[in-house]
Parts: sequence; structure tokens; C-alpha cells
Amino acid sequence: MGRKPLLSSDYLIGGGALAALAVALVLFATSDIAHHGHELHVFGAFALLVAASEMFEVTLPNDRQFSLGIAPALGFALYGSIVPVYMHKSIPEVLSVFAVGVGLATLMRVSMKKPLQLIDAAIHFVALAGGAAVYQAFASLAATMGANNHGGRAFIFNTCLHKTAHGCTSTTGDGFTDLSIFGLLAMLLVVVIIETTLNAYRQVERNPVPVLPIFKDQIRSTGALHLSILSVGSLLAIAYPPLGPWAFPLFLAPLAATQFAFRQFASIRKTYLQTIGALSRVPEMAGYTQPGHSKRVAHLAVEIAQELGVNQAEIDEIEYAALLHDIGRVSIPDPQDAADASKLELALTGAGIVRETGHFPRVAEMIEHQYEPYRRRGEDANPGLSMGAKIIKVCSAFDDLTRPGATLGLSTWDVLERLHLGMAYEFDPAVIQALTRVLEKRGEA
Repeated sequence: MGRKPLLSSDYLIGGGALAALAVALVLFATSDIAHHGHELHVFGAFALLVAASEMFEVTLPNDRQFSLGIAPALGFALYGSIVPVYMHKSIPEVLSVFAVGVGLATLMRVSMKKPLQLIDAAIHFVALAGGAAVYQAFASLAATMGANNHGGRAFIFNTCLHKTAHGCTSTTGDGFTDLSIFGLLAMLLVVVIIETTLNAYRQVERNPVPVLPIFKDQIRSTGALHLSILSVGSLLAIAYPPLGPWAFPLFLAPLAATQFAFRQFASIRKTYLQTIGALSRVPEMAGYTQPGHSKRVAHLAVEIAQELGVNQAEIDEIEYAALLHDIGRVSIPDPQDAADASKLELALTGAGIVRETGHFPRVAEMIEHQYEPYRRRGEDANPGLSMGAKIIKVCSAFDDLTRPGATLGLSTWDVLERLHLGMAYEFDPAVIQALTRVLEKRGEA
């Protein structure tokens, strides 16, 4: 169990990227570009920039690391369409620049004993190939239309960098062409789709869950980052011809700012979780609940939510609500009276405490409705009951029956049988089924 299959997504992605890289290197080595002194100078400069950018990493909301080395590679792909004299720049050359840069970054990671990101680099490699190919197709189409219509319709596809008395032209007097707007949009779309699809495939393979929510989460977590990367790459392509190597430090500044912004976001999320985790221990330290109850409920709730394909933003809120689901018990003067207290009043009190913070209204709602039944006799399922509240209800009941030191002496299957008996009214059948699958994956059932 847990053994990686021979044809896993990592093998397929890595093998495909290596095969494409071998072809690209052969085509590049046998081309005239490899023997052109100025071209090799530009090639080496961009490869070093890719290596430096690969060392910049951001942490996404799903805690996955994302390196920024693809940004200068996209800029290099666009650079060939900015300067017409270098329009012979090919996709193999673009891929070779990225591969050499990633190779240098890998050597640096090994020397620094940092974890390698080879599969992630392979995904970037495939996305770069697709993005560069579709941009070149749009740029060629724009150039053809501009030549046939004397620049009249080319404006639809290209930005207007040079104006004359007759309107926009496709080539400026300084020898620079225009960036294709539709080409940039197509490049962004292709890069996002390829990377999102491959990462979602990897995640679903490791943990079989509904693919559509995973795909949406991937787009939500990386869409803005990809837009930023392409924007910076476009600026590099425009700035490099007039500025030369001086464009590189200017390019690294926005990448560093992007990394800093994502680090701040990750730090804020970590601070929230640490604060909520500390608050969740208050009922335990006061003797209102069993030690570790809230943490166990939260861990199980996150696994069930992932099993059900809940999006990452809602999973975070479910985790917060699970940690704080017993916070209302602190309103009871004597811990000995906790068993006799009204569950509804405790839930309302706990929700009120969370609402007083001015944050997490959905967390407060989950805490408020955590004890409500899935449906009442003679009625349909409660439409106002959120998935988070239903998950917390099941997880709390499961932990109460299986916690360390429980006196009932029930096995995991006995507990599951009890919970299954409550599926008609108390518990959501989908959540109970997800709990069973989670316990099977854990090896506990």
C-alpha cells in the first residue's frame, strides 16, 4: 500500500518533459543560432536569469511551493518577437534556455541542501512550450494580416508602439515590433490551463477526490500569480533591447516583491491558525473537553472535506470552525455542568464569540449550526446547513466515541455502525461515507 505505480503522473510528466528537452537540445545545437556570438550571449544571460529566478519561491494557499523561473523564460520567448532581427529565435531555443537555467538552479539547490523541484520544473517546461507555440502562432498571424492590410487590421492583434501620419505600423523606426495582445492572452490561457490540469491530475492521483473542485482551486490559487509572471516577462522582453543586462536587476525587483507578498500572505494565514489553535485549547485547559479533542476533530474534518472535494478556502474555514467548535463551553461557570448544558446555547455562545472578532462570519455560522440534525422527521434535508457544520458534527461525534480513554470500548467499525444508523436524520450520508473512506486510507477501518 502506498507504492507509486509505474505510470504515475510524475513519471509521465517527467518522462515527457525529458523527451521534449532532448529534442529541443538537439535542434538547438544543430541550428545556426548556437554558433552566433551575440545570440549565445543573450542565451547565456537569460539562462542565468532563469536560474536566479528559480531560487525565488512562493507558497500557495494549498501550501505548495511555486518557483518563478518560468517568468524570464516567457520573457525570452517574447523577446524574439520584439526585435525583428532575432525573429528566427525558435521554440527549441526557448526551451533550452529554461532547461539550462533549471539545471543551474538544481545544482545550487543541491549545494544548499534544499529540496529539488524537478516535477514542478517539468510542468513549467511543458507549459512554456505550449505558451511559446501559441504566442508565435498569433504573432505570425498578426504579422501576415499587417502585411496584407498595411497595418490596418494588425492593430487588432498588436499594441501600437509607433505612430505615423498614416496610423499605426507593425514595426517601429528603431527596429522593434509590437507585442501581440491576443497572443499574450492566448499564452496566459494556455500556460494556466496546462499547469492547472497537470497539477490537478497529480493531486487527484495521490488522493482520489472530485477533479472539478481541485481544478477550480488550482486556478484560484495560481491565476493571479501567472498573470503577474507574464506581465513581468513582457516588461523584460520590452526592456532588454534598450537596457541590455541592466534590465535584469530591474526584473528581479518585482519578482522579489511577488515573493514577499506571498510570504506575507502565508505568514498571516499561519498566524491565524496559531491564534485559533491557542484559543481552541482554552476549553481543554479549563476541563470542559477532553485534551486534544479540538485538534483531532479539526484534522479529521480537513481530511473529510478534502475527500468531498471542498475548495481550499472553505477547507481553511472548516478547520478554524472545528478548532473552535467548543469555545462556547467557557461560558459555563462550572465544568461539571458541561454535560447538562444546552448544546444549542453553547453553539450560539461560541458563534457569538467568533463574531465579536469581526472576522470569519462563515466560521461563526458553522459553529452555530454544528448540532442541528441533517434533517428532521417528515422534512427534507436542511437546506441552510452548511457542509462545514455537517462535517464538524460527524467528526465531533466520532471523536467522542473513539477518543483516548473512552469508556465504551467500541472498535472503529462499531463506531461507524452507530454513525451509519444516524444517517437518516442526524448525519449527512455523504459525510459518513467520506469518513469511512478516510478511515480506510488511514488503515483504521
